[in-house]
Amino acid sequence: MIIEKNKCIMKIKLFVTILAGFGLLFCSCGQDCPSFPEHLKDYYPYKVGDSICFVNQYGDSNIYYVNRVTATQAYTDCYHCECGCALEFDAKNKFSADNNLSGSILILGGTSGATINLYIYYDPLYVRSLPEKNSFNPKDSLLFGKTVIFEKMGARFPRAVVEKGKGIIELYDAENDFLWQTE
Repeated sequence: MIIEKNKCIMKIKLFVTILAGFGLLFCSCGQDCPSFPEHLKDYYPYKVGDSICFVNQYGDSNIYYVNRVTATQAYTDCYHCECGCALEFDAKNKFSADNNLSGSILILGGTSGATINLYIYYDPLYVRSLPEKNSFNPKDSLLFGKTVIFEKMGARFPRAVVEKGKGIIELYDAENDFLWQTE
């Protein structure tokens, strides 16, 4: 009876060991990752339903409506052993279905740096922050500076400007020679 009881205990221990091994295999890190930092949301301070209104040098208007804004919430990473988070937005043009704006701020690899992106007509423009700054530290709230200037030669929109606290304040359309600025 004691031998059978010991065999039963051994089987339970073996089962628990195997179960723990699978747990370690599938969740080897169990790292708690923070949500997207509040102090960086001001680069794209939009909410769903907001309008982004631009006027060009001829008085024409161009209006975008923000239809999606997402920011990563805190989570536990079991697979990559490295935290990352993002803030993303999409805005649809009032006048043209294929003329859209979208942007994101991506923080990959924990605390080292971040990338701010802007897409106009699906054409990507990128700016990377200085890697020595800590993306999650509120003291580094001007991670990309007060004003971010996107430049990409050869693109239809070769220049765009984002200002912290205001969002996108300027777009240059090289194809039509329009300088669009927010009102």
